[in-house]
Amino acid sequence: MKKQSFSIYLFMLICLFLVFASSCEEDDSDNNKTGTFTDPRDSNIYKTVTIDTQVWLAENLKYLPSVVHPETGSRITPYYYVYNYEGTNVVDAKATANYSTYGVLYNWEAAKAACPAGWHLPSKDEWTELTIYSGGTNATVFPVFPGGIRREDGLFYGLEYSGSWWSSTEGSTESAWRQGVNFSEDGSFYDKEFGVSVRCVKD
Repeated sequence: MKKQSFSIYLFMLICLFLVFASSCEEDDSDNNKTGTFTDPRDSNIYKTVTIDTQVWLAENLKYLPSVVHPETGSRITPYYYVYNYEGTNVVDAKATANYSTYGVLYNWEAAKAACPAGWHLPSKDEWTELTIYSGGTNATVFPVFPGGIRREDGLFYGLEYSGSWWSSTEGSTESAWRQGVNFSEDGSFYDKEFGVSVRCVKD
């Protein structure tokens, strides 16, 4: 009987420890709260992450009102691309694995208006703020999803190892700042004709 009582007591202690450990883990993650956001335009559901005072989409944007062949480019007309898709049918483009995993590539004109209401294309300064609080390329805090780019010559490049995201910061009539996969080390001004991924930050 004593042996059975001791076993029950030991089990209760273990349960109490697990509950305490779990609550501590939740407290530690308060600065990196996660959630979800549903885009009312197309019902895509995104994971979100709060980093310091910013709320970011934790996935690349998938908003795709139209799609063009990669050889079609412009700095002033908004164009949308899906990596390695060479057609013009939105339904077919959305059925590809690259769309599902990596989202859409936008030229800068398209990127400026791509984020849903209540969200916006981050500025260069907002990207810098993110790197300060996320520790640069901390993929646990801010998942990367390197979706490659559509180059100005119409070729796709860098899927799975090269990630770039537009900012709202303009460099000239021909260029805008894009944040690279190495955040603070790999940013530069890109030709606005490039197709680049988008992450949105909450207003």
